[in-house]
Amino acid sequence: MSDSVTLAQMGVPAVCVGTEALIDSVGRGMARSLGYPDFPRIAIPKSLGLAGRYYSQEIKAKWAAYVAPEVAKILTSN
Repeated sequence: MSDSVTLAQMGVPAVCVGTEALIDSVGRGMARSLGYPDFPRIAIPKSLGLAGRYYSQEIKAKWAAYVAPEVAKILTSN
């Protein structure tokens, strides 16, 4: 989140993408503490962390297809 906010402060369109658990807890709190409580963030349906290596490429591609349009929408909305 802090990297995304830093980019936005430099004038670079940014959005934070992360797992549901992190975006809904740490991401929200960090955005608020940085003074950007409504900073755009997108949660992916499941963790791709260490368990990501166990998911098939097809599932990872579905997650990417789910997230990509939202990222593009946010980055091009200003």
